[in-house]
Amino acid sequence: SPLFLLIGITAAVFNLSPICFVCAKPYTLLMNSVPKCISVEGPRDTTVLIYYHYPDFADLDKRAKPNLVISQQSPSLTNGNRRDMVKSNTARHDLMGPEGKINYVTQDDCRVRVCARALTASPQAPKRMHLRIEFQAEGEGGYDNSKSQKLLEEEAAKKQAEDMKAHMSIQRNLNSLEGTLHALITKADLMLRNADYAKEQEVIFHDKSIAMNKASIWWPIVQLLVLLVTGFTQANHMVGFFKRHHIF
Repeated sequence: SPLFLLIGITAAVFNLSPICFVCAKPYTLLMNSVPKCISVEGPRDTTVLIYYHYPDFADLDKRAKPNLVISQQSPSLTNGNRRDMVKSNTARHDLMGPEGKINYVTQDDCRVRVCARALTASPQAPKRMHLRIEFQAEGEGGYDNSKSQKLLEEEAAKKQAEDMKAHMSIQRNLNSLEGTLHALITKADLMLRNADYAKEQEVIFHDKSIAMNKASIWWPIVQLLVLLVTGFTQANHMVGFFKRHHIF
């Protein structure tokens, strides 16, 4: 549950009028048009929920509307002795009815001042004002700052777009990597087929080389034998011819 601080009469009160208690609620009496203020300390980037109850809201207040002015006092609480000033963060809200709630977001660690003013208040007709203040960090239940919600939605949409862009980029890289890998596999398969073909051609060439080597050994022997047989036959034929014709 959100950690909240209930501010009533126990808050630091500056220039407050007499206080009366009605229905167990502490009310401040607005005796004139001079603003009556209370201050509370709060951290930066915190939502201040200001609940108001203005039971003396009348038809005259619809024309001269009472209002609440919310601002941050400077210097900042965390600045120490430095004279750095907090940027203006003042908001004015006209009260449209006897009760309601106002959201205010702090910008620095400093005091938040809430001033109530009723233009129709007078000593004869004082106006009662009850204020209750809670501090609520962003992200806790009950936070209804539409601007911050819109920023959160825009950030979520931006993050989703970035995630989608990154996913598409990764998908493109994966597709490119897959195509490159497929091309490498195809080239490797072609190289293996060429290697198998070269191996077969080498086997055939080796067989031819062995056959040529064997042929180079036996073919001269065969030629020599044929030459010897032919010479011996020719010599016998010539000797027989000479003997038959009594040439010698």
